[in-house]
Amino acid sequence: MKNLYDFKHRSPWKLNNTLLHNDEYMKELADDLTLYFTQNDNGEMPPTTIWQAHKAVIRGLLIRKVAYIKKQAQITLKTWQRELYDLNRSNQLQPTAENRHLIMTISRLIHQQALEQTQTNMTRLKISHYIQGNKASKLLANQLKQKQANQKIAYILDNKGQKHATPREISETFAKYYHTLYNLKGDSNTTQPTDTSIKAYLDKLALPQLTPQQQADLTKHIDIQEMLKVIQTLPTGKSPGPDGLTNLYYKKLSHVLAPHLTTAFNHATAQKSLPREMLLAPIVTLPKPNKPPTTPKIFRPISLLNTEAKLFAKLYATRLGLIIPHIIHNDQVGFVKGRQGSDNTRKAINLLYKLQTQKEGGLFLSLDAEKAFDRLH
Repeated sequence: MKNLYDFKHRSPWKLNNTLLHNDEYMKELADDLTLYFTQNDNGEMPPTTIWQAHKAVIRGLLIRKVAYIKKQAQITLKTWQRELYDLNRSNQLQPTAENRHLIMTISRLIHQQALEQTQTNMTRLKISHYIQGNKASKLLANQLKQKQANQKIAYILDNKGQKHATPREISETFAKYYHTLYNLKGDSNTTQPTDTSIKAYLDKLALPQLTPQQQADLTKHIDIQEMLKVIQTLPTGKSPGPDGLTNLYYKKLSHVLAPHLTTAFNHATAQKSLPREMLLAPIVTLPKPNKPPTTPKIFRPISLLNTEAKLFAKLYATRLGLIIPHIIHNDQVGFVKGRQGSDNTRKAINLLYKLQTQKEGGLFLSLDAEKAFDRLH
């Protein structure tokens, strides 16, 4: 009895839910990944290929570990049930305080494990509904039938007003709409600037120039310390991309992953091309409120990017953030580190006060460029 309860009654089901928080398993996982990179990073394969292949390896390791944890949990549960049965029989024949204490302890453990399994099943049910959408199981479909009916896209109208109802046609209509929206070169109603006109326009602006040192800081090779610093800034609890690897995975195994991810990024930068798998992202279309979901422009597209793609963007955004305040005018307060919208509000109040006290006339002009970010050539 003593050996069974010396581990402070921690249920294996808890490890299944918080696998990445278990230090013992994370050390085992780190050793397995280190062995993989050591055996495969021999200079014969591109670093980006080795990095992408490690995802299949990690999935196999996680599946194996989860299966092991599940099996151990079943063994532990059967052991507790057998011990509880023996203790109940013994206590009926000869009741003792020790037997009652052990019966209560084991019953509490079994109850706690059942609660954790119920929580796991509920979480899995929610995830299944999120992934499968209108292909949910019969039970879930019955429970959420009305909710799904309100969210389902029955049909979509293209720019010519033609109706498309099949999933493939709906998908193609969305793809064509966004391709047209973000590709002004194919828009016959938009004046197409030539390289000569672009150069002539930019030459008149006298734009600020980067110093040689700033250029070097922006384009220098990524080092491991820089990678580690960016990884640690990742927020937890965010939805992963199509590879399923969360921010917590990168943070917990940063000491193993950072050197190889750094090499892969530097290789991709030298090749001027990121792997296609790194840029894949499922797009979730969210309908705007109080509008009929019949045309693509009524929906807001949200992309779920892989964490590695976010890290790549974060690396260069961090570098650029140190330079932008030196080349962007002080009146531009948006998207510049150390500046806030309230700065310009304060300036506007000061201008109003000056106009009123000095009895001068003035004009406030507010401009709004429709779809400025979408339609910029």
